[in-house]
Formats: sequence, C-alpha cells, structure tokens
Amino acid sequence: SIQSVASPSTQPCISGPLQRHLPSSTATAMAMPMTSLAGYSENQVQVLDGSMGRWCMNKGIPEDDKLWSARGLVEEQYHEIVIEAHMDYIQAGSAMITTNNYAVQPNYYRRVFDGWQARIASDTETAARLAVEARRRCQAEGSVRILGSLPPICESHRPDLTARFIEEEGEAACLWYYRTIGEALHRGGVDALLAETMNSWDEARLAIEATKDLGLPLLISMEGALRDEAMKPHPH
Repeated sequence: SIQSVASPSTQPCISGPLQRHLPSSTATAMAMPMTSLAGYSENQVQVLDGSMGRWCMNKGIPEDDKLWSARGLVEEQYHEIVIEAHMDYIQAGSAMITTNNYAVQPNYYRRVFDGWQARIASDTETAARLAVEARRRCQAEGSVRILGSLPPICESHRPDLTARFIEEEGEAACLWYYRTIGEALHRGGVDALLAETMNSWDEARLAIEATKDLGLPLLISMEGALRDEAMKPHPH
C-alpha cells in the first residue's frame, strides 16, 4: 500500500543540470484529483518528471533506432545512467518519477529479440527497480512516488497504427501485454501505474482492463490531440 506523506510547503522548481539542458515544458505540473494516491489531496498540483529517453541519451546511453530508451535496460552497463537520470529529476523537484520502460513494448521487442515475451517482463521489472534505487539514493521514500509506465502498445502518436495493431493481434494479446508489464511493475515496487500517452480510448481501455485488479492506483495520460484513425484531431 502507499504510505501517507506530507505535501511539500513550496512548489518544486527545475534547477541545476536540468535547467540548463531540458526545455521548459519538459517537467509537467499535473493538476488533477489525486485522492487515490495517499497523501495527495484533491486538486493539489504535483510536478512529474520529463523525458527519460532523451535525458538518458544526453547522459551517455547510445541512440538506438530499434530499442530507443529501452537500451538503458537491456544493457546492464547503462543501468547506472538510468538511475542517475531519475535522481536528476528528483533533485530538480519532481514529486513523481516514471519508470524507463516506455519503449518496452511488443512492436519494438519482437523485432530485436527471439524471446521477446520474457524480455518484456524482465526489462520492465528492471525499470521499476532502477527507479526505486534512485529514490532510495535520494532518501526520498517519503516524498516521491514512482509511476510505472504502461506505454503505447505499438507506436506513439499514431492512433491509426495502434488500431491496426489491436485488430491484427487481437484484444487477448493486448490484454496479456498490459497485464504482463503491470505485474512486472508491481513486483519491481512502483506506487502507481501510468497509462502513458495513450493513442485512443480503445488503447486506454485495454490498459485499464488488464491492470484494474492489481491493487495499484492508475493514472491515464492521453495523446494530446486525440486524433482519430485518419489522424484528424478531436481534442474536445
């Protein structure tokens, strides 16, 4: 269960190395009901972290056009960089950090690994444990929550490809995927789940259905334009 914590008396701000290298929009201030996360009162503003993939690459993880940010999980030599990236965001004032498994998804992994199903589970759990370690080193167990990423199942900002993937693979396979990573994140020690940059309500529904009984709060983040399969925005 999530332990209650006192809210910081001042609003966190971006400072130090992140201030010099990250765009001003990178850290996200989230104003939304947070009653499901113990210690956060309704409508209280909390600051999330920003991009992990790009920040890890800035810190030394090689760019990879197949695995993207998952390269930092697949190769143990880069685990320390992932931990340090999480720590940078904590030290800059993030009250919530997100696990670095955004690219751990079937569309990418099965193009690289023969045993991709098992790798998805193990690399996702590794992502959670690295975030937990970063929080421990910052002595922030009482003030920082770890959000476990439930990433887009196929591709970011492409509702057309996502709809095709769900249709071709079948909902059962998609539910298996979200269940697998939800359980791995739970084992790794996250405090809540974040369905991150969902392309459509259909995709979000699968993430919700697969993880609703894991006993973890679930936050939903939608792709901003809410485009349809013809890529026409419907933000309303």
